[in-house]
Amino acid sequence: MIDEAREAVLDVLLERFGKCPTEVEKVVLSMESMVTLKSLRRQAVRAESLDAFREFLESCLE
Repeated sequence: MIDEAREAVLDVLLERFGKCPTEVEKVVLSMESMVTLKSLRRQAVRAESLDAFREFLESCLE
């Protein structure tokens, strides 16, 4: 279940932005919280840019 949630985030990023930077992929793949991964998936759908998603991702790590 958690692996599918990680992959869902990465799939949305690839579909929307055509790429997923290695550092973003590593962080997403290291996530253990389903709640955080759900938030990341939603943000991947809504983010105006990959940089905006990256900022949100960094805020999840604080």
